[in-house]
Amino acid sequence: LKQISYADQLLLNKTDLVSSRDKERTMHRIRQINPLAQVHCTKYSRVNLDTILNIRGFELDSGIKCMTELQSSLIKKEKQASGINLSSDLHVNHSHDKLVQSVVVKETKPLDFSKVKRWIGELLWEPDAESGLDIFRVKGILNIHNEKHIFVVQAVHETFEIEASKELWTSKSFENEDRESRIIFIGRNLKAAKLSLRACVYGQT
Repeated sequence: LKQISYADQLLLNKTDLVSSRDKERTMHRIRQINPLAQVHCTKYSRVNLDTILNIRGFELDSGIKCMTELQSSLIKKEKQASGINLSSDLHVNHSHDKLVQSVVVKETKPLDFSKVKRWIGELLWEPDAESGLDIFRVKGILNIHNEKHIFVVQAVHETFEIEASKELWTSKSFENEDRESRIIFIGRNLKAAKLSLRACVYGQT
């Protein structure tokens, strides 16, 4: 499960040997755990190497691309969330495999950079032992107070970075987008109370 959670690219082999229904169920399970990964259905593990090598998955521009792709998965999450009570800024995909989940947190107000950095660090380095919180991956875009550039946060287990990207909120790629922070977390025992950006809002005391 951790391999799926960490991955940017996944190979799903021998899909020619199963029914369409079983293939779809497997794809659905993968999307529950990691909606950001690109899945390649293969036969005899044959795949174009250019699609899985040198993808520069930890570069800032790549983070922008992932969050653009995340918008479509957010719509799917909301459709799948029937029967689940969600807060207004939290979208959860549940997997029954040892509580592996993907959670998207959103905030419309500008954020304080130092507060976000401290909050992410605490989640990764000092998780609540009682809750069993275990974060595998983090990726998102941030609306930082008084900054024209879109900031990107990325993390794999305990290693993370938050930096300004080359993209502006006023650029053509985002001209139709709300200036909204969006972060996806993948891990175990993700708690709504922990994963809220409201305490990171600029001016929030």
